[in-house]
Amino acid sequence: MPNRNPIQIGSKHGRLTVKDHVEPFQRVTKSGRTVQIYMCIAQCDCGNIIKAREDSLKSGNTKSCGCFFRDTMRNGKYSRTHGMSKTSTYEIWAGIITRCRNPNSRNFVRYGGRGIDVCDSWLKFEKFLEDMGERPSGMSIDRINNNLGYSKENCRWATRLQQNGNTRANKIVILDGEEMTSRQAMLRLGFSAPALCYRVKAKKCSHQEAIDYYASIRKERPHD
Repeated sequence: MPNRNPIQIGSKHGRLTVKDHVEPFQRVTKSGRTVQIYMCIAQCDCGNIIKAREDSLKSGNTKSCGCFFRDTMRNGKYSRTHGMSKTSTYEIWAGIITRCRNPNSRNFVRYGGRGIDVCDSWLKFEKFLEDMGERPSGMSIDRINNNLGYSKENCRWATRLQQNGNTRANKIVILDGEEMTSRQAMLRLGFSAPALCYRVKAKKCSHQEAIDYYASIRKERPHD
């Protein structure tokens, strides 16, 4: 097992002081590799005690119990002089900041807690608005590469179907010589996504094999 440099009890990271270590746990990465996640107990300058990942403390991604975020919001770092604080565009931006920077957020573990951050320029709503524009109807923010954080280069406004096609759960298949997700292929063929899941499980076949099967059924159907 490779040597690691454990975080030191008593060390200070932002507003947090490490008090104790916590039993580590294992996690499977997107590539299928099993990694060990090390946690610790830390006390914030405001008195709150939280559990935090060691790597997040070392990188500076976690620097308080959440009070740093609240203080910067209150002191105007995340400016609200734009008159858009009640719009869906602002709510989406605020959600990005919260899940990436606030350890108290219920979604922090899936974002900031695993290294997904927001670029410094987007800490101001005006810059986010300048880069992305207002939210188009029916769309939400989507990261093009799910391994990277929120920035102009890695984000787009996308529909729910586009976002579903950008998740780890989707399988890429080929239909009519075109590469697409298995869900998109089933929609094109006129079959439901659950039908694909049933065939993959029942026949113990790959998603591509299932798509090929439904494509052959489509070709056998009489033309209207």
